Amino acid sequence: MLMLSGLRRPYIVLVLLFAFSSQPVRAIAPPPELNALCWIAYAPTNFNPDQGIYPSEQSIRLDLQTLRAAGFNGLVTYGSDNVLGGIVPQVAQELGFQGMIMGIWSPTNTEELNNAVAAANYHVIVGYVVGNEGLGIRYDIHSLNAAMQYIRHYTGRPVTTTEEWGDYQTNAALLTIGDWVYPNVHPYYGGVLDPTQAVHWTVGIYNALRSLTYLPLVFKEVGLPSDGDVGNVLSEAGQADYYSQLQATSVQFAFFEAFNQPWKLWTPVEPYWGIFGSDRTPKLAAQVVCQRTLTPVTTFTPIPPPFTGRDLPTPTPVGTGTLQGVLSIPGVTLPTQQFVGQITVMLFRQGSTTTHYYRPFTNEWGVFTLIDLPSTSYQIFIKHPSGLVASGTVAITAGATAVFNTGVLLPADADANGLIDLNDLLYMQQVYGVNADFNGDGVIDAADVALVSG
Repeated sequence: MLMLSGLRRPYIVLVLLFAFSSQPVRAIAPPPELNALCWIAYAPTNFNPDQGIYPSEQSIRLDLQTLRAAGFNGLVTYGSDNVLGGIVPQVAQELGFQGMIMGIWSPTNTEELNNAVAAANYHVIVGYVVGNEGLGIRYDIHSLNAAMQYIRHYTGRPVTTTEEWGDYQTNAALLTIGDWVYPNVHPYYGGVLDPTQAVHWTVGIYNALRSLTYLPLVFKEVGLPSDGDVGNVLSEAGQADYYSQLQATSVQFAFFEAFNQPWKLWTPVEPYWGIFGSDRTPKLAAQVVCQRTLTPVTTFTPIPPPFTGRDLPTPTPVGTGTLQGVLSIPGVTLPTQQFVGQITVMLFRQGSTTTHYYRPFTNEWGVFTLIDLPSTSYQIFIKHPSGLVASGTVAITAGATAVFNTGVLLPADADANGLIDLNDLLYMQQVYGVNADFNGDGVIDAADVALVSG
């Protein structure tokens, strides 16, 4: 848990940022590197944001050389002000890191936002995480959402946010606001200090959150401190044992954290999360990290069906258009609150394997908007939170707004027999005249059923 209470917070925020709070949501496929690299959460040595102390470039270089030598090739940061915004990504790229999730501590800090956008010029930046355990404390959901959309728009990179794991069970917005789900999960704060029990606890939390989202789930922070508890149960050996066992599970995570942080004094254990000491001396855990066999991937398989490649729009897209969708429910008079909320939209590029995935909001008129869509024809599939579905085709033309107004939402269990199967798709097609080839591959099959039932 990194708390940068000393970061500067401007009193005047760019008006442009607030414009994004009301813009249509554009989701981007999460970075394939998420489960293909060995990630470490990194705050520098020789650093104390409470006192405005930032490390030199040489100190950062020594930090990152230490981490690369240990086997880490993915870096997760927390802030992008001062040297964190320019020197860290520059050095990380020079030293051969294969991915960096760049942190933005304060969603309303224009210095951080500007630095984060500029850092997109480094190919090592594969995504951004805006905010860390600050929702409802340091910023509200509107400021967070505006900053996330701003970064998406001006970098073309996927974006997420981070809160403590329990918040994802009580605040559904956290499960949908990002392009992947990225909570902090610490068995110590769950009252579990024994390494084996802590691994079981961590796996349990992972499975519980996994059941709540179809997006990729990665724990941004997970670990055991090596000291600081009253009963002296924690140790370097216990920390190493925890990480060794955790790597044998299915939990996707970043190691937390790189170096001890002596300035973090809000609880007795906070200075001791590091895999290395504050002088870069390795602890026992440094001998067991990055032992998991990782297979580089270029696609995720969430539920519903996969992201296949990244949608990387530019700030001023060329050859793109806008889609406005208008949904209806038979027998329901508009406007109605039945439509208000997030829906799932899948666009299958005709003649291509590329799938675009979106989570826009519909208003009480059943209207949603998607921007910066590459110009082509799409098979479109829509799923309403209530389980209703719609499909059709749409053609996007550069610089124009296409209107999809035949989105009639029908029950997924179309024949009302309590089972969603191929018969439902055939029923939709025969009785309602709906094109049940939802993914546009030319055949109505199990893949289309998975879209409906997922």
